[in-house]
Amino acid sequence: MASVSNDNPSMLFYARGTTVYEKYAEGDKRRDFTVKFGSRDRYYIGKFPKASPATQNLPVIRIAEIFLIHAEAQARVDGTVSDAAYHSYQEVQKRAGLTPPPINSFGSIENFITAVQEEKERELMFEGEAWFDFCRTGLALDRMLVIKDPNYYLYPIPSSQIVLNGELTQNPGY
Repeated sequence: MASVSNDNPSMLFYARGTTVYEKYAEGDKRRDFTVKFGSRDRYYIGKFPKASPATQNLPVIRIAEIFLIHAEAQARVDGTVSDAAYHSYQEVQKRAGLTPPPINSFGSIENFITAVQEEKERELMFEGEAWFDFCRTGLALDRMLVIKDPNYYLYPIPSSQIVLNGELTQNPGY
């Protein structure tokens, strides 16, 4: 993906290509804040300049995440892309400096929920949130897993735990 917050070539994560950078539209204020271009033709995480998100044991829920959770939940409750659901989605896009697509452009609740999840991925990039939402909504198979196997939605149960509790059985695929 990207290195952990600086342009140091010894860092574990970096991207040679522009895959992460291209998730953001031209004019999206989050793009140049989240992904930086450094030396050696590599992109790195710009979002956490002082620390790695992996070393911060502090849960943070931001207002943008609340808006996106509300957008999805409201659409599911209403069974359509309602004004209330769209408004929450729209607020996040506006704050990012984008012009939201018209409410009628989604075509279906499924397309709207996918758009909300994609927005959440951009908004919460490198914060460890997208995987769980993508599994929950079924998008992980298409978007995130290299091996297209739904068994990998679940982690393996450690064998030591299976030994301790004979009622446990290993998750499929392990």
